[in-house]
Amino acid sequence: RVLDQGEPKYLNSPETPLFEKGRELYGLFQARQSIRAENTAIVVEGYMDVVALAQHGVQNAVATLGTATTPTHIQKLFRLVDRVVFCFDGDPAGRKAAWRALEAALEPLNDAKQIGFLFLPDGHDPDSFVREHGADAFRQRSAGATPLTEFLLDELNHEIDLRSAEGRARFAHDAQPLVLRIGAPMLRLQVLKAVAKRCQIDETELMQAWGLKAPPPSFQRKGAPPTRSPRRAPAPLETTLLRIILQHPPWAARLPADLIPDASSEGRALISIIDAVGVGDLGGNSPLGALLEHFRDTPHSDTLNRLCAAQNDDAIADDVVETLFHDTVSKLHAKALEDEFGALAARASTLTTEERRRYAQLLQQKHGNPATRPKVSDS
Repeated sequence: RVLDQGEPKYLNSPETPLFEKGRELYGLFQARQSIRAENTAIVVEGYMDVVALAQHGVQNAVATLGTATTPTHIQKLFRLVDRVVFCFDGDPAGRKAAWRALEAALEPLNDAKQIGFLFLPDGHDPDSFVREHGADAFRQRSAGATPLTEFLLDELNHEIDLRSAEGRARFAHDAQPLVLRIGAPMLRLQVLKAVAKRCQIDETELMQAWGLKAPPPSFQRKGAPPTRSPRRAPAPLETTLLRIILQHPPWAARLPADLIPDASSEGRALISIIDAVGVGDLGGNSPLGALLEHFRDTPHSDTLNRLCAAQNDDAIADDVVETLFHDTVSKLHAKALEDEFGALAARASTLTTEERRRYAQLLQQKHGNPATRPKVSDS
């Protein structure tokens, strides 16, 4: 702190290769448990707001480090929770900051996540509000936060007269780049329909105006048998195992790395997880957050984040995951043996004595006398 007149009251610390303000959130480490328990993270503007809320029992609040909200902030929070609420003052500056947060949130959104905006009454910030009204009142307002889509459409509608054709055209023009940036496919479609409704046109007409390919009309000839959707191909074995490990990270210690094929990004990510656990870089009981943080900024980060996002919509049921784990490992082992047998059979005339012995052993297994298979550890 500098007291000389004309000097800044507070000086922001510089960034370094290990410390980027656009990636970090104040109070996140302390708030993790409460954030997960409530499945909601509240983002406020100032450090003291986080402290004041925590003192009054609101333990799931964090703040940016003096910067605008970034997509990385959103992604980091979405790894922990399904709902993020931005809390701002209700003045023009607060709404401007909220709009910047909205723009940062569009791409990271997926259909399993929600973002809300809480604007406090004039003259209040989170610190003063919780001191005057208490934690329960703050939680109640947080629960009723304005959804992202409502805030988006209302802000676009601000100072535009939708009663005129010109106003509706301007509204559609301003909405286009924002709507197309929404990363959640179903939510993007819902917002597109809402824009079309406010513009008093059909969504197909709006899509054509925006240069998008409209979906073909859905109809079926009367009396024709219903069309059947193509059967989805089963996921590769290493992808299934990686999904299981993302649900139960400690199980990585039970896998032999030499069994996992490395031809796919999922296989390579799984091998790296097993290796990291094996050498102690990741503890055997590391939670998912620690696993994702360990592989942040590595070639595996995109693969892990993509599968984590898919898990939100299609998690493996707890009552079958253990059986699926063992079955998948058994199938991987069988495939490895089949590949080994095929490679030996392809050069049967040139095999060494040891290779012929191994070939005979594999041939015996193929004919119904399986040798001892490697066991998956139950620890």
